[in-house]
Amino acid sequence: MLELYHWEPNAESLALLTCLKEMKLEFESHYVDMLKLEHHSAEYLELSPKAVVPLLVADGEAMSDTGFALQYLAEQFPKPRFAPTDPSAWYDLQAWSAWLSGMMGLGSNVQLLGWNYMMLEAMPADELDEFRARVAELPKEKQSGWAAVWSDAEADEDQLANAEQRVADVVTRIEKLLADSQWIVGDAYSIADMLAYAHIHSLSDLLPDIVSHQSTPNIIGWLERISERAAVTEAQSMRRSTIAPVLYAAPGS
Repeated sequence: MLELYHWEPNAESLALLTCLKEMKLEFESHYVDMLKLEHHSAEYLELSPKAVVPLLVADGEAMSDTGFALQYLAEQFPKPRFAPTDPSAWYDLQAWSAWLSGMMGLGSNVQLLGWNYMMLEAMPADELDEFRARVAELPKEKQSGWAAVWSDAEADEDQLANAEQRVADVVTRIEKLLADSQWIVGDAYSIADMLAYAHIHSLSDLLPDIVSHQSTPNIIGWLERISERAAVTEAQSMRRSTIAPVLYAAPGS
């Protein structure tokens, strides 16, 4: 039995939702509202002590690392195949997964920028105040992750500039890679594309100077190919929030 604890269909939640839809696997969906800090509830912390979202549970085993969870699904359910069989390409897939999700990679930086550039403007003032009040109610040791950004400005200009540069570095590498290939790893659509798409698909709106038809035509073409897939449409249709087209979890969440 598969269960997925997820937030909105964005970032790593979108990657796992897309994978499950692509494989046409039955799973029990558990929506975890991160703006209500449901991932810090006692019930959820029993499953995920570090309050990580998303969380894949397979036959009672909880997997909080999205990259590993995607690899598990690709190996456990190999038809249709969404991972390479060649050892060298498999290594490349693992390396991409680690880099895209890692603190110096794409996921955390897009989260920081999305929160500051989009979410702070999109959230109604009363909802933002409620959100901050919920954070203030967390035990002190659980508030530490918010310390670096919890101010009126949320993050200083240096933090945002550094995050933009890291995103630009990843985008440049992927743009060059896609000049010679339609996909991130090997010659077929894979879980690496699912994970990368989940982080990159909103960048043309979030950072139009970095991702655009003019500056990154290969990435735009790749995004269009993926967005046309039925599984991606199905995953994105699971959206619940009406705050913004794409939601970003707050840094520290």
